[in-house]
Amino acid sequence: MTVNKKNISEEIEALATAIANELNGLSTYLKFARQTSNFSGKNMFITLASDELQHFHILDSQRRQMQEKNEWQQTEIKKSVIQSLFPKFDSVAVKGGESKASDTEALNVALKLEENSRNFYRKQAGLVNDVKAKSMYSQLAEMEDAHYKIILAERESVLKSGFWMDVPEFSVELPE
Repeated sequence: MTVNKKNISEEIEALATAIANELNGLSTYLKFARQTSNFSGKNMFITLASDELQHFHILDSQRRQMQEKNEWQQTEIKKSVIQSLFPKFDSVAVKGGESKASDTEALNVALKLEENSRNFYRKQAGLVNDVKAKSMYSQLAEMEDAHYKIILAERESVLKSGFWMDVPEFSVELPE
């Protein structure tokens, strides 16, 4: 479906904003991966950076398509490692390692980045009329939501809140 000229510039601008957000997330996650001493946190940030790079390539390809042909292309977005593993995680996989306050701060920044990206993609999905664009933005919002949830779980583990993925890691109740 071809979009009208007025919408093309708005949609290219939205893609440019999304690209900038993904590149910011990529560099931030790589920086956090280098800085954290927590093993699971380091691995999580590296995986998130890899996903942000994938998002960048998807968005950049769409931007080029819009600039050259004034239309959206069908996009196949593969599930990220985080999305495919998310329901299978075991609380043991995230435990361990000493943490510093900076690890918690990094996780809080990461949560905000993912929340902003998720909200941006949801908004864009609601604004575009093209089915291909709506699908791409919706899938990216789902990926960012999965990122948000895994970062939240990592933060809970680092803070030793007793919960991981909203599930108690231990019980103070006596067994029956």
